[in-house]
Amino acid sequence: MSLFRPFGNVLSRFVNLTQPITNDTTRPSEIYGGDLLLSVDMLVTLAEYNSASHGSISSEEKGLKVATAVSNLLDTGNAITWQTFEQEGKGISQKLIKAVDRYGLGDAATLNRTTNSRTVRFATKNLLMTITRVTREVR
Repeated sequence: MSLFRPFGNVLSRFVNLTQPITNDTTRPSEIYGGDLLLSVDMLVTLAEYNSASHGSISSEEKGLKVATAVSNLLDTGNAITWQTFEQEGKGISQKLIKAVDRYGLGDAATLNRTTNSRTVRFATKNLLMTITRVTREVR
């Protein structure tokens, strides 16, 4: 069993937790402030680890799950929560953007090292993330 298999399960659960609910009257569809903050903080921690470990937890499957979780957080149902944070000057949107960028840098470190470039694209409802690894030729 792979050491990182449980991490994939955690990401799957995270995607499910952030998914907008449209047909459940017992739970509101939006993610409230504290939950949104925690979700972004989790993504920041994940991105920092992935970048520091040169993508040791990266795979195309996990990258898609991260992109999907970010897309879920960016769902229009969460617009009021995002607007509230921006009005309060919390900088949560910048934190999310930096986390996505940092995760991508860690992912790029794991892309095929035998070619000059390799691109992976994750297309979700609210996010298109393209990661390209470009290497320099040594002469």
